[in-house]
Amino acid sequence: MDMTLKRRFLAISAVVLLCLSFPFFMNNRVRAIDSDDDAITDDEFKDSKVTITQGYMSYETKIKICWESLAGSSGYVIYTEQDGKTKNIATVDRMTLSYKLTGLKGGTTYTIGVKGYRRSGNSTIYTSSSVIKATTSPSKPMIKSFKVDSAKADISWKPVSCSKYALYYYNNGERALIKFINSDKTSTSLRRSCYPGLTGENGRCKIYLTAICKDEKGNTRESRASIKIAKTSIQVPYIEDVRKHGWLTDGIKILDGMKKGESNTKSIKCYMYTNGDASKKYSTHTINFTKADVAAVKKFEKDYFHKSWSDGEKIAFTLWWINMNSTYDKSYKYSGSHSLADVIFNYRYGQCLQYNGALVMMMNYLGYDAYLVARLGYRQHYRAFIDVNGEPYAMEVGADSRRWGFYFMEPNNDMAIYRNNS
Repeated sequence: MDMTLKRRFLAISAVVLLCLSFPFFMNNRVRAIDSDDDAITDDEFKDSKVTITQGYMSYETKIKICWESLAGSSGYVIYTEQDGKTKNIATVDRMTLSYKLTGLKGGTTYTIGVKGYRRSGNSTIYTSSSVIKATTSPSKPMIKSFKVDSAKADISWKPVSCSKYALYYYNNGERALIKFINSDKTSTSLRRSCYPGLTGENGRCKIYLTAICKDEKGNTRESRASIKIAKTSIQVPYIEDVRKHGWLTDGIKILDGMKKGESNTKSIKCYMYTNGDASKKYSTHTINFTKADVAAVKKFEKDYFHKSWSDGEKIAFTLWWINMNSTYDKSYKYSGSHSLADVIFNYRYGQCLQYNGALVMMMNYLGYDAYLVARLGYRQHYRAFIDVNGEPYAMEVGADSRRWGFYFMEPNNDMAIYRNNS
């Protein structure tokens, strides 16, 4: 072999040898063999972090966290930091991007960490740690007892770790907060107030006792225990809430002293005040009961009225209930589609015509000849009326208003009416 050819052979051999040996000199400069990203070196991977999704799923004894895929990772390590101690929980592969931690305590905040790892030759490289604080939901408060008597329901439960309890009432698709209870309490009483299902021999409802805690960001997390009440013997709404109002007490006495007629579920009278012809101060029309009105009145009677009540107490309670439970229907969303008793007793929405009209329908159903009077003009309003010994008495539900009750209406008031002379 001549010298020129020999030199060329040696030069080519050197290049080949350099190419074959180059990867071994770049030990910490290239990706791991099983990485999915050629651009991530071991040094870069070591300095990277897993991105943990801040939204997490919270359960009583479990927390589920999620994270984003990290380029160059062979998998992930999940761990906890609690009371100054780090505990590895699990190691998962690169395709797993969520994990559910189990066996946790209710109402407790945990520091949960995730870090990526990759295999590089015979060694394993880990990223910096990423952590999230996550809070489990409170444990369910176990109900110890639920007892009822003629005036109230008593509830007791086993304590759980929480910031407070809440007592909810659920009936016919509606959930309403009854009250909050301090976390150091383990019992409470529920008065027989306006809770259909706690009243009436065939009443059905649910009471939820909820344990509430706040997570690390102040968001509410809760768990609940339910008490299903079926065919309870509680029958009486708390009538003392009605009797404590003097004007209703007076009305009860007056109504109980009146002679009533037969039950009327056909129609009620409405007298409409006019600003025109003085010789005919009122125009008269009737408002017919719908089938839904009749059903609503009878259901209200069944759900609320106690057999021992007088008619005066039934009427006074109806007035009080409407005042306490109805909302002014500004847009006619409900009252435009439903009649008087139906919309108030079933939907709890309406305006003055519906508020006081439902009361008049109930009174007529009980055998009292009550009627509506409407003033037209500057201040349109409907009131319920009944004549007592030839004198007009007004009944005002006054929902969303402090002016409500049963009171004598001075005859010279422009809404007072003697129907025999109209």
